[in-house]
Amino acid sequence: MNWINKIAFNQGVRGEEPNKQLDNEHAVANNTEGIKDIVGCLYDKNKPVSSDCLVILYTGISLQ
Repeated sequence: MNWINKIAFNQGVRGEEPNKQLDNEHAVANNTEGIKDIVGCLYDKNKPVSSDCLVILYTGISLQ
């Protein structure tokens, strides 16, 4: 499954829990390809998508 399909907005969830879980998956797997997908969507035309991606990246930085 594409990482972008797992963000909260694309799952129809209004909370941050899917984004936190996704961030943990990236951190545990050290998944650079998934992180590149997330970074690539920072400028998505759909603001909730770009916002979720920003939250995932910010949370990952604060965990390290």
